[in-house]
Amino acid sequence: MSPERFFANYTKRTSALPKPVWQVLRVFTLLATLGFAVLLTVDPAVGLQLWWGLAIPVLPAVLVIAPGLWRQVCPMAFLNQIPRMTGSSRSLPLPGKWKERAFLIAVALFLAGVAARAPVLNHAGGLVAAGIVGVLIAAFVGGLVFAGRSGWCGTFCPLGPIQRTYGHAPLVVVPNGYCPTCVGCQKNCYDFNPRGAIFADLVDSDPRYASQRRLFIGLLPGLIGAYFLQGPTQTYGYELYLAILLAACCASAGLYAIATSCFPLSPHRVAAVFAAVALAIFYWFGGPIVLGTLAHFLSFTAPEWLTVASRGVGVVGGLILLGTSLYAEGLFAKAAAQPAQRAPEPSGRTQMHTRFGGKQGAEVTDRETKIAFPVPKGATLLDAIESAGLKINYGCRAGLCGADAVVVCAGSKHLSPAGDDELATLRRLGLEGKARLACMCRVSGPVLIDRDPNSSTAEQTEAAPAAPEVDHALGTGISRVVIIGNGIAGTSTAEQLRRLSASLQIDMITSEPLHFYNR
Repeated sequence: MSPERFFANYTKRTSALPKPVWQVLRVFTLLATLGFAVLLTVDPAVGLQLWWGLAIPVLPAVLVIAPGLWRQVCPMAFLNQIPRMTGSSRSLPLPGKWKERAFLIAVALFLAGVAARAPVLNHAGGLVAAGIVGVLIAAFVGGLVFAGRSGWCGTFCPLGPIQRTYGHAPLVVVPNGYCPTCVGCQKNCYDFNPRGAIFADLVDSDPRYASQRRLFIGLLPGLIGAYFLQGPTQTYGYELYLAILLAACCASAGLYAIATSCFPLSPHRVAAVFAAVALAIFYWFGGPIVLGTLAHFLSFTAPEWLTVASRGVGVVGGLILLGTSLYAEGLFAKAAAQPAQRAPEPSGRTQMHTRFGGKQGAEVTDRETKIAFPVPKGATLLDAIESAGLKINYGCRAGLCGADAVVVCAGSKHLSPAGDDELATLRRLGLEGKARLACMCRVSGPVLIDRDPNSSTAEQTEAAPAAPEVDHALGTGISRVVIIGNGIAGTSTAEQLRRLSASLQIDMITSEPLHFYNR
């Protein structure tokens, strides 16, 4: 399979099921989850056995095979996106300080849940039910206030880190069905490209962001092993129980750090091994628990060989996860090794100035502040702007949301060519030929930019739109077109007609009280 097809984002994939079917499945999953909450309250013994013995242990296997399936029907995601789907969300951007702390909050909630299982949650059905209802409410409120998935699914959800770990190389990609248009609500969005997110996560330009992701993957095998080896009940105190969990997490994370710092191994390869080991440990203990739960409710006695086989499910799953992860790494390396289109070589005068003038060739100057800053090799224009401490909005970092559009006032020849996704986004925003997306630009020489694409000081740019080479309307004898309706369909039609012809008269008729607004 080609890298382009393997790493295709959700906008280039089609769902196997129509939207009404997904909606029915979401409602069914939500009702089933609420049913669990009721059962845990009314009959805690049965509810706890089904919840911890069947529902929770099955989820990691789903995440390895098709994490997008869970993310399509997850009840928290459904409630989180209801305000967006009904147009009732305030769609506020998540404050920067919460963006920086969101992953740590999600990890803290996950660790707290695991630590509280043996002493409390494994025996308190009412408390588990309250927790289920609590996270559902939190997800809904997050969607009611914040834009996209930034209020829960992509930030604070305690299942988010485990989904990105076990589901970083899915066998089957189920495309995101909630986002008709990317709004750039989160960094390295997993729903945008589940197979490519981990490569961006582990080598992100922000060292704290990358190290937090590595830390969670590194501690996971130790956390799982320490929980199961201590058993469902302990004869010693809760303090010692927590100390053992903490020590195991630190030892596991330490092994991860040793592997990445002392050996010539890629962070992705080490992460894949640790994720596979964590999965194998989980089902080594969890497989017999699932089998015992099924045997209890279906009234049969599981033979010994079936118990042994249930332990092996995790080993097989871990090997599958490791294999698909290494395959993805190979394709990613292949894609990165493909020769990119290079910008024209700088002139001799520019080379002399770069060599003897004390400046780096890949240097960017901000028009507003007059600050000049270098661009490290391989970094994007967005990375360089953020490293320089200049304020700029960012979103998906994949060229779809358009959050980081900048005007190139000089030196456009030193930027990498725009791809199809970037051009489509600029066209949607009405900035085609006027701006570039900073997250998609690689810099090879001096560039002058304006971070405000609507600034009055950026009237003259090097990216002026070129007139169409051929006026297609003249060849057909059509001189005027009338479009009824100024919605997305009518506006897109008008834009496409203008690209095909500079002479065509285009009239739009509408009864809408306001101008068309493209988010």
